[in-house]
Amino acid sequence: MGTGRPRAELGYVSEISYRKIREDPELWEARVRIRLRNGRYARPSARGATERAARNALKKRITKIADRVVGSILSSESRFGLVMDKWLAEFKKKVDRSERAEKSYYDYRDTVAQLKDRMGELACWEAENPGLCDEVLKSIREEAAKSKRSKGDGYAAAKRARTVLSNVCGYAMRHNAMWTAPG
Repeated sequence: MGTGRPRAELGYVSEISYRKIREDPELWEARVRIRLRNGRYARPSARGATERAARNALKKRITKIADRVVGSILSSESRFGLVMDKWLAEFKKKVDRSERAEKSYYDYRDTVAQLKDRMGELACWEAENPGLCDEVLKSIREEAAKSKRSKGDGYAAAKRARTVLSNVCGYAMRHNAMWTAPG
């Protein structure tokens, strides 16, 4: 007797399927399956005048519910910006317990914003690329060097960004969203 099909991971999103609902005027429906935290499946759908419009509407819906569906469970497919937000929230809790300085929180919050602009939409597995991380840190250093506030020295900003990036990657590794920390 076989063991059956293996269960999908929590947060799994199937391929999008399409069907034409009506001919005139044309109406399409796009559907997908998402495995929820409780092991059940959600089946969100969206409609549009074309197959592409239905797909785009469904993708917006999936993006809005994806973080809520999976909850605090992170995976290699999680957006790196979500991991940064979760790490920053944990750091804020440490500040609230007086374990970390409040100024560090504000500095790190600004640095997370810079990193999210450059890496926030990447999947965690994509953010593991050391070359990409080096490019991001270099761009932060160059941007800060041109800033009047830093007086021509971008190394402090790049060093803080590297510290934040390292801490975020460590957080992602502890939550099984990354296997290695770049750099």
